[in-house]
Amino acid sequence: MLIWFLIRGLINKPVEKAIDLYTVWADIKGACPLDYIAITLGVLPFACLGAYKMLSVCVDSINTPFGRQWLWPPAKWSSKGSTFFGLLAIFVPCYLYLFYAGWGLTRIHMLVYAFASLMPIWWVNFLGGVDLWIEQPLGVPARKIAFTPTWIVSHGVFFLQWALDPEDYINRLVFITYMCPQLVYLNFYFRKACNQDWGTQLPIYTSYFMHWWITFWELYQWWADVNTVGAEEIYRIVMKDCPLHFTPVQFSVFVIVLSLVFLSPNAHCRWALYSLCGPLNWLGIM
Repeated sequence: MLIWFLIRGLINKPVEKAIDLYTVWADIKGACPLDYIAITLGVLPFACLGAYKMLSVCVDSINTPFGRQWLWPPAKWSSKGSTFFGLLAIFVPCYLYLFYAGWGLTRIHMLVYAFASLMPIWWVNFLGGVDLWIEQPLGVPARKIAFTPTWIVSHGVFFLQWALDPEDYINRLVFITYMCPQLVYLNFYFRKACNQDWGTQLPIYTSYFMHWWITFWELYQWWADVNTVGAEEIYRIVMKDCPLHFTPVQFSVFVIVLSLVFLSPNAHCRWALYSLCGPLNWLGIM
């Protein structure tokens, strides 16, 4: 269904060459100049790790001393915070370039949150990398819980989309009403439940600073917009671009699932219900 809507949307914008597909990702007021350096620096870490995975598999199959010493498969990397810290640090050139290109600190923080969500999923679920900080506190392997990668990818996609269009009222509203209070809990949860080594805790404390910074500036921007544009106009814009709504049946299903979550006798039932939310949402039932 999503592909059908995509093709239907592209009919009015014929694709003459592959680069025209950028409209799938961002089409801000009909003009979205591409920064090839930024795109390369953002995609390169994912591509390099993918190439490393393939190379390590090839070398491991040959069973050479060089491979055993220098090309450990991702599943055999250290499970301590140094691995997670390194996976986040490889995006620093992209952040520095965007800061040089004129991006403000708030937009860069949005991108940091996006990569901090997308990279663990790429590493754990796609490359089969060693379990990271999210695996241990859950008590159940995150790669075996459908809800976990869906939830984390939604974080990454949201912050990436918001970084590309930071003036979007819907994204700002979603952050203030959902992401902001959720991050209060997540930061506390990660700080207490995850490994206490520097590689894990340093990004978490950095997240505290980013969360405070984004929240302060977005609340200020919201207040300025209300005074400049008016709350009624903001409401009109949000409702015009946001057709999502609850029907009575969908709301009933939501209440039933929520009640069952609270009444779950154990963690396995609770995670099963969480995982059920994705398919129910995709099918339009909830």
